Amino acid sequence: MLTACKHSKGGGSISRFCSSTRSSEPSCKEPATKEQRAERQRKTYKYVSRIQCVKIHLLWSWMSSSPISSILVNKYGSRPVVMLGGLLCCVGLVAASFSTSVIELYVTVGFIGGLGLAFNLQPALTIIGKYFYKKRPMANGLAMAGSPVFLRFFAPVIFLAPYAKDKGIDEYSAAFLLSVMAFVDMFARPAVGFIANTKLVRPRIQYFFSFAIMFTGVCHLLCPLAEDYISLVFYAIFFGLGFGSVSSILFESLMDLVGAQRFSSAVGLVTIVECCPVLLGPPLAGKLVDETGEYKYMYIACGAVVFLASVWLLIGNTINYRLLAKEKKLEKAKEETNNKPESRESEPLNASKQCDVEVKSTRPGSNPSERETNI
Repeated sequence: MLTACKHSKGGGSISRFCSSTRSSEPSCKEPATKEQRAERQRKTYKYVSRIQCVKIHLLWSWMSSSPISSILVNKYGSRPVVMLGGLLCCVGLVAASFSTSVIELYVTVGFIGGLGLAFNLQPALTIIGKYFYKKRPMANGLAMAGSPVFLRFFAPVIFLAPYAKDKGIDEYSAAFLLSVMAFVDMFARPAVGFIANTKLVRPRIQYFFSFAIMFTGVCHLLCPLAEDYISLVFYAIFFGLGFGSVSSILFESLMDLVGAQRFSSAVGLVTIVECCPVLLGPPLAGKLVDETGEYKYMYIACGAVVFLASVWLLIGNTINYRLLAKEKKLEKAKEETNNKPESRESEPLNASKQCDVEVKSTRPGSNPSERETNI
């Protein structure tokens, strides 16, 4: 039973919470001071940060191993590499269940699990490129629909819950924003895949990809305007829609550029390039938050970078489509020239009739100018 009691100390009184039972005397426990609460919070943040490092290590292993996966796919095919990746993921997760320290989690989940994910992603996307063409965007969207369960650790995703708590929102409601974003993302990917497969969008899917990135950047730029929980929910919805759109057609756009034959190598190159900004983005964003003391500048910076990248990509896609149209026009003109029937005047003359050219009339009995003529 809890009872409140007062004990005098130094002329004053300190309120304590006492617990008493029938068989023992009341034992008093002082409430935690501000320093003690800060120390517990510091230890909690330290533990959480170490767990987050496991996830980042997993992401690093996944992306850095992508070129190895591409080499194996090109040499042995997609199916053996997918089977090896599934086996590595299984071994990593089972071994992680017996881990007793964070270092062991680095090895099991971070290294072995990340290597297994790398051996699963590239071959799976390569298989889609080989088995599908007409409905390939739809297949990519459906294949990527399950990946929101494993959220990528981009800065806006990491700092969404802390930003909400900084606005005075409770911890559980702030964490629910990530669930809202993941839920919308999960359904946006197959839906965008269906849209990308339409006759109106498929021929210009690079433009669609550029506008999807631009939409995501605009969402980040408008995020600082959200001052209450409802507006943050709308941001999570639109962010999930934009993120799902980009993820759904990212590899389809890459396959549209390089073709199915070079797709495996291209995925490895893109993933290893993506590894650096994804890993450096959250620490730099955290540094910006520490320097400014506010989260809004971090979202403005992220939105500006994404928006400028979409504009640059849109310009490049415009130039690319114009060059492709020009090449297609030249090839069509060349085919028409090759398929054009040759005239009789261009045929070689026989040696015995080099000086005789006969012009036969198409209508017998016509005027003298249309009769046979020897030149």
